[in-house]
Amino acid sequence: MESPGNFLDNLLRKRALLATLLFLGSEAIFFACLIAAYVYYTGSSPDGPNAHKVLDPAKTGIYTACLLSSSFTVYMAEGTQRKGKRGVGLWLGLTMLLGAVFLYGEMQEYRKLLHENVTVSRD
Repeated sequence: MESPGNFLDNLLRKRALLATLLFLGSEAIFFACLIAAYVYYTGSSPDGPNAHKVLDPAKTGIYTACLLSSSFTVYMAEGTQRKGKRGVGLWLGLTMLLGAVFLYGEMQEYRKLLHENVTVSRD
């Protein structure tokens, strides 16, 4: 027979797994809806400024690469800490730097969209 402590640990692990799966599922559905809306509305406003004409895909790609790379640096920080090695602060600092670059890029893109009068109510 399983002890009450082990039973409680297993139950909490199952709940945590279920919560994680529900969260990931809801995020996947949310982004699928965003992609569907983007595909549906692409090309619906050919006249005037729109995000497709104003934004630079290369810059956006660089900022996105910084965001995705920050996940790797967090992973490396965790691995460094588990092994008891030095350098956790370096990895976390790099994570913050990559996140700051991404946020800077997002602010620049939104500023450019607003300057070109590309807004939700317009396009």
